[in-house]
Amino acid sequence: MGEAEWLSLNGAPGTTGLARFGIGINQGMKPGPRAFFGMGVRPYGDRAYSAGFFGDLGIPVSRQVDLDVRLAWRSSHRYADWGIGGGFSYYPGR
Repeated sequence: MGEAEWLSLNGAPGTTGLARFGIGINQGMKPGPRAFFGMGVRPYGDRAYSAGFFGDLGIPVSRQVDLDVRLAWRSSHRYADWGIGGGFSYYPGR
């Protein structure tokens, strides 16, 4: 299923970005692994807005808790621009 996000709320904007477009797998409230990957546009301190690849992966660790991992990369001739983030998501109704 295709998915698009604009200004997703997250404490690590380098791994989420301003806009993201990609493929989402199991993005609802169903239990099981979920993923979202594709291309994103992210702001950087070098005043560049550049597109790059990203991937989000959610792995269930219990019935209501998932381990979340986020990765992002963009090519750059000046910097090695990549990011990784992690955390947990809690789903009380699942």
